[in-house]
Amino acid sequence: MVLEGVRKAMRLGKYKYSFIFLAPALFFILILYFMTIWTIAMSFTDWTFGSKEAHFAGLDRYLELSAEERFWRNVYNNILWLVFFVIPSTLLGFFLAFLMEISAEKLEPYLRPLFLYPTALSFVVTGVLWSWIFDPRRGVFNFVLANYLLEVPVLREVLQVMGITKNSLPLLLDDPDRAIFCIVMAAMWQYTGFAMLLFLAAFRESLLRQLIEAAMIDGAGALQLLKHIILPNMKHAFLIVTCLLAIFSLKVFDVVWVMTRGGPGYATEVLAVYMYVAAFAQDLLAKGCAIATIIFSLTAVIIVPYVYYAIKRWFGL
Repeated sequence: MVLEGVRKAMRLGKYKYSFIFLAPALFFILILYFMTIWTIAMSFTDWTFGSKEAHFAGLDRYLELSAEERFWRNVYNNILWLVFFVIPSTLLGFFLAFLMEISAEKLEPYLRPLFLYPTALSFVVTGVLWSWIFDPRRGVFNFVLANYLLEVPVLREVLQVMGITKNSLPLLLDDPDRAIFCIVMAAMWQYTGFAMLLFLAAFRESLLRQLIEAAMIDGAGALQLLKHIILPNMKHAFLIVTCLLAIFSLKVFDVVWVMTRGGPGYATEVLAVYMYVAAFAQDLLAKGCAIATIIFSLTAVIIVPYVYYAIKRWFGL
């Protein structure tokens, strides 16, 4: 009994420092949960900036949003992000990782830093950088267009059909139909390297690497490797990358705000930008909380498949 008590005391002593270092993390987790619940609760009120009291208003904020053309344009823009950011970034990241793997790491010293350096930048810096690139007067994009692409006869004819000549270069960030794709391109430039790194980590799993090496020794080509070995064993990696990029596309704010502030009009505005505008520019805090709750709900829906797959994998179900 005495020895058992000593062992128990030693175990408690061993882990007490762990509890001390975990305390700040637990504190912030509690704050996060509290603020999430508080935000959801406030979305059912009429709370505005400066009001002393918030009165229960039921689903009024949500009904108000559902009747707004602006809100549905935001939803449409977020869907565009899901299609034109998540899918290309995932596929390009996978292709780059696959290229590095089958090249026996010969291309890795060149491709890895080239695509990873952008991920170290903040989205504010990325937004400013790409705003300069698309600047109609001094931007690199229009410079290359005017001095190189329009000099090629075939490309010149194609661009002229699109209404682009040396005297009428595109104002991309001022174009309601094209501006959002310019912002998506900036985000892809930054996040493709992130997707590539996750896929590269999946390729470096010992079992998968051994299977690839064995197949290459047996004379398997790149397409055979892809079809019979890599894709069947990379489902979890595709799920993780797709979920992470989809979550980012739902809550994207910085790069949109820096490049266009949601304009022209609200052609590039997404839900996170509208949430900020409603809460802090229009002082409609309850409305901002309602939009935040919608973003949270959509994010939770995206996370469900990943959590389901992770639980099955961890417990071998």
